[in-house]
Formats: sequence, structure tokens, C-alpha cells
Amino acid sequence: MKTIDIFAGCGGLSLGFEKVGFETLGFLDWDSHCIKTLRDNFSEKKPLFLESDVRNISSGKDINLNAFIKAFKNENIDGVIGGPPCQAYSLAGRIRDPNGMADDYRNYLFESYAKFLKAIDPSYFVFENVTGLLSAKASGPPITESISNTFKELNYEIPNIDKNIVFNLINLGGAQKRKRIILFGVNKNKVKKPLAA
Repeated sequence: MKTIDIFAGCGGLSLGFEKVGFETLGFLDWDSHCIKTLRDNFSEKKPLFLESDVRNISSGKDINLNAFIKAFKNENIDGVIGGPPCQAYSLAGRIRDPNGMADDYRNYLFESYAKFLKAIDPSYFVFENVTGLLSAKASGPPITESISNTFKELNYEIPNIDKNIVFNLINLGGAQKRKRIILFGVNKNKVKKPLAA
């Protein structure tokens, strides 16, 4: 299956996906050090690497981001994977910030993730983040409600965003105890029998 990794960081998600047979065709991150690390570790299969801010998808003025998306338009991408930065959802981050991170733009990076999904139209997505997301609230409704509504509006079947989608990575073969939300969404336009919510 072919995937694209956005908010790719150092490529941890893609490494796991590739170890079980997936092929990552593209990596997107805004940090030059991350892109260098990705190139060092994943260049063998010649994927595309892009150093860009995915929020630019809203404006359509980022020529490189437009070209990156266009490169995959006819590729029949199976999945998009990614974990947007977690600082705004992190309990530690909220404790340190006088406003509890309510004003932090990173609360809304899921919107750019969703716009990327709309542009690429994959069969599924995997969205990873910290458990603090379950209690995060910015200036409006709980973040979980906003995320859920956004993905459902794109016609993705997703489970309830609650403690039932929290996984301890040590139970999945990881090297350390690390609880993470793993949200799996299925494109109802492409998959005949979506998973039950």
C-alpha cells in the first residue's frame, strides 16, 4: 500500500509502516533537520521530500506544496499518515502556559491535515497524537469534537475519539511505555464496508 507521511518528523510512523510492507511515496515536514533525517533514512526508494508548512495548503500560493500534491493526484494513494505537533494538547504544555495553550495555533493543525486529505483523497488515514488531546479545549468546543466533525464532513468513518483509541506502544512491540491516540479513518467513498464507529 502506498502512503504519504505529513508532519513526518524523523519518520517514526513511516518506519513502522514500511516494516510491515507499506511504501511511503512522500514526506512532508516544515523542519529542515527533519527533512535531512528523512532523506538520510528513506532515500533508497526515491520518495518525494518536501520542507514546507502544510498550513499553506489553505492559500494555494505555496508552489512547492502545490507540486507535491499534484505529484500524487493520479497515484491512487492508499493512505495518509501523520501526527501533528502535540504541544497544544500536551498536559505539560497546558500547565506551563498561562492560557492553557488555548491560543496556540497548533490546536488547529488537524484542519490542515483534513485539507490535505481532501486534496489527496486516500482510502484511509492514520492520525497519531498524545492522550492530552482527549481533554484539550481551545476557544470553542472540545478539540475532540472539532476533529471528529471535520473528518466526518470529509466522509471518513472514524471511531469515537475517546480512551478506547488510546494504545500503549509497549503492548504493540514498542521499546517503551508510551500511550498514544491512534485515530484510524476510512474513506466511505472508496471502501464499501467501513468499520463500525
